[in-house]
Amino acid sequence: MQSLTNTSMAEAAICRVNLLTALSRPLWGSMNCTQMLQHCRQVNQAILMGPVSNRQPTLKERMLKFVILRVLGRLPKHAQQPVQLKQLALNEPLLSFDNERDKLIETIRAFRGHRIPNGLTHPVFGPLTTSESGYFSWIHLSHHLTQFGV
Repeated sequence: MQSLTNTSMAEAAICRVNLLTALSRPLWGSMNCTQMLQHCRQVNQAILMGPVSNRQPTLKERMLKFVILRVLGRLPKHAQQPVQLKQLALNEPLLSFDNERDKLIETIRAFRGHRIPNGLTHPVFGPLTTSESGYFSWIHLSHHLTQFGV
């Protein structure tokens, strides 16, 4: 299974991130490249340090997780981000492309050898296993890199 906890997958992701420029334009969606880098960094940080839960996922969470992670293996092009992340973006100061790219690469590198806690709570999928968290981190980042053509 693809995962940012896999060193070679993390390095491949970093190579793709380094292909971006401040002038890269999205093939879909409304974020510019710097906003996308910030968004991916925030999601990766949430996965690395996110809240753990012992609760059982709801039926809706189980169904969404099954369809996205097991059936599709990717995020739909126009998937909406959870409200919690939209609010984080509103509180950020002015963004610098180079700074956001470097911070994202730093969080990708933090995944290598990191043991993501079992039961990490995703705002849409509910509690995730360690392997599901690593896999989601990969498909989420890959989704946005594909959005910008890399």
